[in-house]
Amino acid sequence: MERLQNARAIEVFEVVHPLRDKPEKKLETTGLGPIEMTAGVKLSLMVLRVYLTLMTFMLVYHVADLAGIFGRH
Repeated sequence: MERLQNARAIEVFEVVHPLRDKPEKKLETTGLGPIEMTAGVKLSLMVLRVYLTLMTFMLVYHVADLAGIFGRH
C-alpha cells in the first residue's frame, strides 16, 4: 500500500487571478458578415421582441397608474 501512494505523481497547479493574468489576443471580426438564421430562430426572436415590447408597455402603464396620471380617485 505504501508503494502505491509514493508512486503517484504530485500535480501542482498555479492559480492566477484574472486581473493579474496576461491579456489574451482577441479574435478579429471585421470580415464576418451577418449570421444566417433559420425560420425557427427568426420566429423565436420576433416572439421575444413582441413579448418584451408588451412587458415594457405594461410597466409604463403601471408606473403611470401609480403616479396618478390617469386621474382615478
